[in-house]
Amino acid sequence: MAWKSTPALWRKLKPVARKMRSEATPAEIILWTELSKKKFRGYRFLRQHAIGQFVLDFYCSALHFAIEVDGETHRFRRQEDASRDRFLNSNGLRVFRVHNEKVITDVSAVLADLERFIAGA
Repeated sequence: MAWKSTPALWRKLKPVARKMRSEATPAEIILWTELSKKKFRGYRFLRQHAIGQFVLDFYCSALHFAIEVDGETHRFRRQEDASRDRFLNSNGLRVFRVHNEKVITDVSAVLADLERFIAGA
């Protein structure tokens, strides 16, 4: 499946994605520094990438993989996040969720967890 939103949906999501990129959280900035320019295992990641009706924090097409960096608001959106993950999983995407605080305090551990997750451990 080509991971694109419909043209009408993309017109709505594009400004949202741009705004999210320009207003990235500190954790997203830290993680993007580690993922950008193929720094992580040579894979190309995109940030704030639209798939279907969702804008993913980070996406790697080669791995069919999304990374979601969850802040405090996600404590109150567990059902929405679970629904989103089910949609993505049902379309062949794996989702790695990590909390903002972990990225900020120990990005090396997050990258190690990411390695294990990608390897299927």
